[in-house]
Amino acid sequence: MIFRYKNFWNWSNLSENKKLPWSIDLIKLFEKKWDWQLLCYNESIPWTRELIITYQNKWQWKNAYNSMLIIKYKRINFTQKELHLIMTELCIKKPIPPLEIGGWK
Repeated sequence: MIFRYKNFWNWSNLSENKKLPWSIDLIKLFEKKWDWQLLCYNESIPWTRELIITYQNKWQWKNAYNSMLIIKYKRINFTQKELHLIMTELCIKKPIPPLEIGGWK
């Protein structure tokens, strides 16, 4: 249904909707349509290390506290280097070096 009406949805509203069947595949399918600022606060998203790293340049957390809540809430296991990267660079939107899912390149 989302795909069928993709040009008619209010994507900001969908981005914060907690009842969608959230998955990495759904996020990927409509990557260019999501409101990433709202999406990053949606606790219903299946927050994983892979998801955060895959879209590391799209997240728009306003501050470190909010990103830490997601990480703590979902008990995502990051290395100390990855966690430092997220807390210092993703939160303030500086260019960051690419990460691979298994660690540093």
